[in-house]
Amino acid sequence: MFYCHIGNTKRKSKSKTKASQAKAKRVNDRLEKFQISPDEAKIIFGRTWRTKLGKQEWEFYYTVRYIEIDFEYDYNSRCRKKYGHLYSKVLQIIQIVMEENADMREEEGKQYKYSGYTYDDDFKWNYDDYDYKNHYGDDSDIDDEDIAKAFDTFGLARESTKEQIKTKYRELTLKFHPDKNKSKNATVKMTEINRAYEIIMGAVVQ
Repeated sequence: MFYCHIGNTKRKSKSKTKASQAKAKRVNDRLEKFQISPDEAKIIFGRTWRTKLGKQEWEFYYTVRYIEIDFEYDYNSRCRKKYGHLYSKVLQIIQIVMEENADMREEEGKQYKYSGYTYDDDFKWNYDDYDYKNHYGDDSDIDDEDIAKAFDTFGLARESTKEQIKTKYRELTLKFHPDKNKSKNATVKMTEINRAYEIIMGAVVQ
């Protein structure tokens, strides 16, 4: 029994080693594919950049998809300020990952439609034609009904303070972030939350 225990321990150790090696390879492959340095990866993906770059393909897709959601609803130029000179590089990463996971993209598009959202048939974002400069700060089409719906999404009163709003945003993000919530509607819900947050913060500033 003693020797059997040692044998099992060795097998588990080898298995962990192989998993670590596979993860390290994914990290290096993605650094090379995206042509970014470790320091740039840290800016783009945060302090846990190695963990994120080492994820399996489907998990990494959602990591990048979440970044894309931030870009889609970046009405206050948070992304441009956050990524600075790496802004265009992040766009390239998003495009590469989305094109490599076209099947997942298509499936997500179906979920949007099932959830009542309208999206183009191909569920594609035109990176070349998207006018970021004119998109930023353009909230002229947001009315009181949109603001009311946004506060309803957060379950907050319109008189809520910025701190209460930010606290609720963190709470909802922890609950619905695609990295943590693997339900089919998580990404849809996270899109709704991000959109609501931008509208609410814009209304509070005004």
